[in-house]
Amino acid sequence: MQINSIEEFAQVLLMQRTATAKAILELNGAITGDTAVETSIQSAIRLLSSYAAMPTLTEHEKSEHIQGAYKKGATFGVALIVGEMLLKQLHTMVETDSDMDLLMLIMLLREVAPGVNPAELLMQYIQFDFSNKQLTEDERREKSEGILGPVATILSSLAETYELIDGVGPFNLTVTPLGKRVALHLVDVYQFANAIVAAHHRFKPTLATA
Repeated sequence: MQINSIEEFAQVLLMQRTATAKAILELNGAITGDTAVETSIQSAIRLLSSYAAMPTLTEHEKSEHIQGAYKKGATFGVALIVGEMLLKQLHTMVETDSDMDLLMLIMLLREVAPGVNPAELLMQYIQFDFSNKQLTEDERREKSEGILGPVATILSSLAETYELIDGVGPFNLTVTPLGKRVALHLVDVYQFANAIVAAHHRFKPTLATA
């Protein structure tokens, strides 16, 4: 995804804010403070399923038929629901980095397969950058594994709770159809975030004088 002008930059930010605000209202309407935990989870799953079934940003851009049938922005609804219902729970259990959480969830939903332990898979594919700390290679590896192992285990458990993966035990997990759709949306979320950062740096001098 590339943002080519300040006008386009403003448009995509407005789209993100509007879609996110709509998803917040719908999520708050589905889940109230006195709602039982299991009922809340099922309500969140239904809402997530409805958003995930809609086109991703990439799918919307590539098809004129989709553009005529659907409004753009469902991806931000998926991001909001996943963030509020799944990643926030992860943060209450272990201190993590938000950007890394998203990458780990994407990797889990795209790569997990029967016979693969999600924790080991994520530790294999994702590397933490401790270059700003004075650590030896062994210390860096130990610290990385100490963070990734628990996080990946908890994340896979939460993903199963929200029906993104299915199975029994750490070596018999598969991604559900919902999980596959969510993964596609989250990949676009990550790409969108990178595009926003790049656009901000590109247009910063103009924005500063506006």
